[in-house]
Amino acid sequence: MPFTCMPGTICAAILKRVREENGEFPMLNMSFTGQQTTNDQARLEAFIYQTRAYDAKNRGGTRATGGSSS
Repeated sequence: MPFTCMPGTICAAILKRVREENGEFPMLNMSFTGQQTTNDQARLEAFIYQTRAYDAKNRGGTRATGGSSS
């Protein structure tokens, strides 16, 4: 089993092509290093915004608003 960033790098390369071939859907590649990072929440919030915008664009809606649901 490979360690460190190798699995994430391989997945990112494969998913890039899958994404290109299937309508450029939003995708977030997050690797786990065992150390806490401070920007994970910001990356997740940005990803949620992107998915809502993608959904609104593809359904013709206008639901791409930010904010927290909790």
